[in-house]
Amino acid sequence: MTKSRCRAACLAFLLILGGCATLPAPAPVAPTTPDEPAATAVTAAPLEAAPIAAPEPLLNVHDRLRRQLQTPACAESDAVQRWARLFAGKQPRFAAHIERIHPLLDYVLRGVERRGLPGEFALIPLIESDYNPAARSRAGPAGMWQFTADTARSRGLRVNNRVDERLLPGPATDAALDLLQHYFDTYQSWPLAMASYNAGGFRIRKLLERSPLQEGQELPVGTPRGTREYLDKLRAWSCLFVSPEQFGLTLPSLADPDPLELQAARPTLRSLDVLAQATGLSQQQIVFWNPSLAHGGFGPNSVHWLLPKSAHAAVKRFASQLALGEVNLPQPRMHEVTAGDTLSGIAKRYGQSTSQLMRLNRLNAHSILRIGQRIKLEP
Repeated sequence: MTKSRCRAACLAFLLILGGCATLPAPAPVAPTTPDEPAATAVTAAPLEAAPIAAPEPLLNVHDRLRRQLQTPACAESDAVQRWARLFAGKQPRFAAHIERIHPLLDYVLRGVERRGLPGEFALIPLIESDYNPAARSRAGPAGMWQFTADTARSRGLRVNNRVDERLLPGPATDAALDLLQHYFDTYQSWPLAMASYNAGGFRIRKLLERSPLQEGQELPVGTPRGTREYLDKLRAWSCLFVSPEQFGLTLPSLADPDPLELQAARPTLRSLDVLAQATGLSQQQIVFWNPSLAHGGFGPNSVHWLLPKSAHAAVKRFASQLALGEVNLPQPRMHEVTAGDTLSGIAKRYGQSTSQLMRLNRLNAHSILRIGQRIKLEP
């Protein structure tokens, strides 16, 4: 091929490539005529807000108890109805009684709720002691839950010549509910758990081994009459909380109590007088919740105090002020010995025990009192 013909071929090839690179012009857009409606944006319909459920009303102590009962209906048996009428009495007495036990009932019920136990267990102290932490039986049981000394020790409570934790509602309640939970977990039956608490776990277990429960039977054959009556009494109290109107009564309308709490005692607040000053509570009320403080001094029983939550906060503030010197403790009460005084006579006069005065004043049974000697009545 000649050079001229080669150049011509190359030129033709380049012209072809240039034509391929030329893009076509875009197609014209037809104008919108005035008669055509303009396109409108589509707007989603607003969603309806879901209705907000009203919060459940807070339950008071009595409502919580009724909710926790395993048998919320009032039993119709003659025995239960008879006991309910006996416990009911007249409205003023009934209302005053319910008001007195209100804080302790709330305290026990909170323990029952935490453990998921039947509400009937919160009624046991009504049968055992009428919710009296200082109750003592001539037969030996003591405290709100009426523990015998042996049972109390087996549940970890201290019972000796110096300390009796059966009289402390906090530790005693924990021990009682732990025992009831053991029985309830074993039998899954609150009547059997109650019978075991009343008659003894060993006794009920032996009765069940000898005569297993039949359908519709809640207690084994041979259950003591007193234990069956015990359950009737408990059901009677349940009736008074579930259907008080059936007995011509009305439960008093009570605000929820300032919850009682068990907290460590503060040794710097050395007497009942000072504790009352710090909390603003009466000495009588403090002693009702803490029978170990009954004699005005803080003995070995005063390891913990059962007081309303706000009272514990007040005690903490008072102790802080005491440490900073912002408040002063009153001087401990003293007795000046006169002719004819004896240590036992002084103790009786001030409602204390002789042994307590001996400890406070470092005396013993052979110590001789001197006229003019000053005897400490509190730490």
